[in-house]
Amino acid sequence: MPLGIEVERHVLLADGRIELVLRIADADPDLLADVGGQVVAAPDGVTVTWRWAAAMAPADPVALCTAAVARPLLADASAWVGAPIDLTA
Repeated sequence: MPLGIEVERHVLLADGRIELVLRIADADPDLLADVGGQVVAAPDGVTVTWRWAAAMAPADPVALCTAAVARPLLADASAWVGAPIDLTA
């Protein structure tokens, strides 16, 4: 996963909902405030948790949520470097 993003948990809960938890190493929780999940600061980074009813879950929640988290991290890194970061090169 890009930028130190890893899947901590991706499970079907007892109540039928799907839960996805991503851990982002060394991230600022304020950068992730608008990603749509519950953001919690941890000593080694940040966790973001999403929960969906099984019928409402996206087709590929890991890809969708990783992209949601990566966007603000890349924007912040680009601002720090002073130029856009191209991950396709």
